[in-house]
Amino acid sequence: MPLENSSTRPTAKTRAIRAPQEVRGAESGLLTPHSQPMSPGLMVVLIRGKHLGRDVRAAIEAEYVNGGNIAGIPAPEAGFMWSLHSGSTSAVDEQNALAALEQRSDSAIERTCYAYGLRRSFSYCRDEGLETLLPVIGNAEDGWVTLAQACDSLPPEHLIAGMHEIRTAAEQANAYVLLFVVCTNEDQVPSIQDFCDEYLEVDECEPDPDAHLAFSIEALRLADMHALGYGKVICNVTLTDDGYTRKFEPFVAKSLRDRFIWKLRASGKSLAEIGELVDLHKSTVKRCLDGMRPVRRQTLPDEMIAQYLDALEVGDSADESTELPDDDMEDFA
Repeated sequence: MPLENSSTRPTAKTRAIRAPQEVRGAESGLLTPHSQPMSPGLMVVLIRGKHLGRDVRAAIEAEYVNGGNIAGIPAPEAGFMWSLHSGSTSAVDEQNALAALEQRSDSAIERTCYAYGLRRSFSYCRDEGLETLLPVIGNAEDGWVTLAQACDSLPPEHLIAGMHEIRTAAEQANAYVLLFVVCTNEDQVPSIQDFCDEYLEVDECEPDPDAHLAFSIEALRLADMHALGYGKVICNVTLTDDGYTRKFEPFVAKSLRDRFIWKLRASGKSLAEIGELVDLHKSTVKRCLDGMRPVRRQTLPDEMIAQYLDALEVGDSADESTELPDDDMEDFA
C-alpha cells in the first residue's frame, strides 16, 4: 500500500493562477514567437542515465515553477506543483533540503513534495501505483503532478499502458503531468513518444570548465529546428554557496572540446588559429565544425579561452590530417 495519510495526501485546493514569466537568460533566444505551452495532459522526459535523474528533475521542475521554459517549450499557466517521490518520508525531507537551494522568482508557483510507496522502486505505472496516482491527478486541476519511473522496473508495454491512463486522467482533470522516465542503459530506451502530449529526451554532456554537471534536453516537437538553435539546449549545473546555478544555452555538442571549437569559430578565429589552440590540424577542425549546427557570431573573452584550455589540458602534439586551403576566414550569418 502507498505510504500516505490524510495529512499528507494532496487534495483539491483553490489557488490563483499565475501567468508564466517571460523566458530568462541565455535561453531567451530559443522561444519562437509561435511556440505554445502544452495543453493539459502528459509530458514525458526520457533520461538516459540513472545518475542524471535527480539533477534533471530538479532543473526542469525549477524552471516550470518559476514560469520559465525548457528547450523552447514554455510553462503552462499552472497554479501549483505536486512533486511525488517514491520511498519513505525521508525522501521528502531530502527533496525539501534540495529545494531550499533553489532560487525562486517573485511569481513562482507553490511546489509541495509528497512521499508515496514504501520503497524507492515504487512503480507508478503498475496497478498499485495507478490506484494511488490517478486520484491525485484527478484533484490537480490547473496544476502540475510530477513523478519519476524507472525503465528497469517494468516492461515497455506496461509503461505505455500506464502512460495512457495517466494521460487520460490528466486531460479529464485539466491537469499537467510531468513523468520522468529514467533508463540505465541504451538498450532499455522504449519508443514512447507517440503516447504523450509532449516529449523531451535528456543525454549527458561534458560540463563547461566552471560546472559540475551538464546534460542536453531535446524537445521532439521542435526537432526540425535544432539546426537553427531552437528546441535543444545544454544545461550546465554548478553548486555554489548560494545554491544551484544553471546555465541554459542552445545545444552545440556533447563534447567540451567540440563546443570550444564552435565558440572559437563563432568569435571569428580561423581554422588554423583554432587548430593551433586545440592541437588539431585545421582539416580536423573543419570536419568537427561540419558536424555541428551553423555558427552564429558571439564573443569569447580571453579569460574564458584560458579556462577551456586549462580544462582540456591541451598538449603539444598536432593532429596529422589532410591539408585544406587556407581560405577559412569567411563571414558568418
